[in-house]
Amino acid sequence: MHPADVNLYLVGFMGTGKSTVGRAVAARLGFQLVDSDQEIERIRGRTIPEIFAQEGEPAFRALERDFIEKGHPGERTVVSCGGGLVVQPGMLDALLLTHLHSDHTTDVNDVITTRWIQSFTPMPLTIVGPEGTSAWIDRTMAVLTDDIGYRLAHHEDLTWSPENVVSDVRDGIALDLDGVRVIAAPTNHAPVRPTVGYRVEAEDRVVAIAGDTIPCEGLDALCAGADVYVQTVIRADIVQQMPIKRFTDILDYHSSVEDAARTARSEEHTSELQS
Repeated sequence: MHPADVNLYLVGFMGTGKSTVGRAVAARLGFQLVDSDQEIERIRGRTIPEIFAQEGEPAFRALERDFIEKGHPGERTVVSCGGGLVVQPGMLDALLLTHLHSDHTTDVNDVITTRWIQSFTPMPLTIVGPEGTSAWIDRTMAVLTDDIGYRLAHHEDLTWSPENVVSDVRDGIALDLDGVRVIAAPTNHAPVRPTVGYRVEAEDRVVAIAGDTIPCEGLDALCAGADVYVQTVIRADIVQQMPIKRFTDILDYHSSVEDAARTARSEEHTSELQS
């Protein structure tokens, strides 16, 4: 993949480190950094709170979406986006889960409810994850029962409950949407079982995505010939400095930076982006 062909989009809520990470990544890639909120403020000549107060949130979300779709450079740019962007109608087609550890699923309920209350017609959310995901989503929706009832009672024009279309996957095609094919493969995060990673194929581009895993055959299959490889990694050298077994135990089932680098190097023509 040639860097001039692409942009990199960072999505998250305030205080999650988008600006810090964006500056570091932009400097390393030789890209420019653009913050969507700052650019909207510059173009409109008002602060975000002023836009919310004077025009309302729907107007701001329209400005945000317009900026992302056509208001910024189309290449060699790191774009920092607000967390509300991806839950707008039409912006999130599917949610992919690699495993069901709480630190990887804690915001799923917020994605479901925020996307639902911002929609104007029923929009089922496609959710894909390892075996057990369907049952986990059922339990999550049970927890949300009271909250859903409160919101239905409060908003007269909201007359439907959130809907999810959930698929449990292990190995093979997980999604095929509008020319984008997503392939799942098993990874190794034992004793957490099962876990999966994903290979996203669109036109002549391939992105491999893994969550928590150590190097394994499934990860190699996902990364084969990929343009970009994204994986959760840990700094083993830092972890090893903490003489607490419960903390050093995480070395057992996470890839280190060095592990991920070896995985990337083993697959020809693969660029590596670690998180």
